[in-house]
Amino acid sequence: MRKLRVFYTRKLGRFVGRCVGLLGVLFLIVNLISCQDDFQENVEPPVTPPEETVTPPVYMLLNGKYKSGVNLTLHEDSTCTIETTDGDPWATTGVFAEDVPEECNVLEFEYQTTLGMSNLELFFMDVETGIDPAHSMSAGQVPASEEWASFSVRLKEYRKNFNWGKKGDNLRMDFGTDPNNTIQMRNIRLRVMNDEEKKEEEEEKNEALNKEKYEQGIKDYLSKEYACHITDVTVGETSVTIQGDYTGEGTFFLGEIPPFVDMFKTEKIEFKIPLSENSFSYTVRSLCLLWEILNMIVVLSKWAVFKEGADVDELVSHARYANVDAIHAKQSVEAVPLKSKKGLGGLINHGLLTHDLDELGISSATINIPISNFMHLSEQPGDIPIYIWRKNILF
Repeated sequence: MRKLRVFYTRKLGRFVGRCVGLLGVLFLIVNLISCQDDFQENVEPPVTPPEETVTPPVYMLLNGKYKSGVNLTLHEDSTCTIETTDGDPWATTGVFAEDVPEECNVLEFEYQTTLGMSNLELFFMDVETGIDPAHSMSAGQVPASEEWASFSVRLKEYRKNFNWGKKGDNLRMDFGTDPNNTIQMRNIRLRVMNDEEKKEEEEEKNEALNKEKYEQGIKDYLSKEYACHITDVTVGETSVTIQGDYTGEGTFFLGEIPPFVDMFKTEKIEFKIPLSENSFSYTVRSLCLLWEILNMIVVLSKWAVFKEGADVDELVSHARYANVDAIHAKQSVEAVPLKSKKGLGGLINHGLLTHDLDELGISSATINIPISNFMHLSEQPGDIPIYIWRKNILF
């Protein structure tokens, strides 16, 4: 009986232990599921990006109050037939019912014309001042097309500069200079720039910034006080003498700046003479038999002191041209006594002026002869090529 009780007790204990273990496992699973639910409840749902807002174009019709030199016919499908009757044809659009969105800065339209438009001009008419010639632009030539073609022009800077596009403003379009042109035009609109136009706009903006930077660089150069100097440049019969001085540490050289070199854009000077004395007088002698031509070219060169750099040569003096009073003259012409004080400056050679000059009663005239007019980089009939400055210069 004791054995039976012991056996029964052991079996009961095992059963209870297994039940407790099973309940523990179930409790653990429930807790894990509960924690997972809690974790999922704390996770923020994914954010859906807002849809990009597309600004619709603003359409216009050539139904304004004013026109000249044209016969206009507006069809039911909003196509407009323009028949020009004189050499200055133009028409205006209706006024804007509300402000034009800032993003709509491209004028585009579709057209047909067998003659094209020699020059499409746009006048940005203001609700307050009306037509102002200063508030206009030339959009260029519109090519001829017998099929429907598209023409567009960017207006962002004009809209900004003229404060144009407000409620009540409108546009005047001048259709070239042909008095017998027939133009079909439709879908005249102001729209948002596409990617290609945005790229072009950015490139033009960068170009304008570079131009401003370039102009500021010239102003800074002119107002700067340099420690080094070119004091004189004289052109002799067979040589050029450059005098000057420099100070500072580093390697310095005398640089020649020919007419075709922009010293504000050049990083490394090609034509250089090393300097070793702080105060120098350096004579460049000609090894060219055509020294007369060389002499003429050297007169146009500038000379300056540079400090040599690894990548960029630093300009350390103002550049100087040859002293006009110290240029060797091949011949000397005696002064001609003037018959009177009355003269004329900047005379040009033209047959129609002969009679007028006689009636003016002048006794002298000056004629401007730019030396650079005799120099070419591309060959023209009768030119003589001269190899100098490592380039072919044509005369």
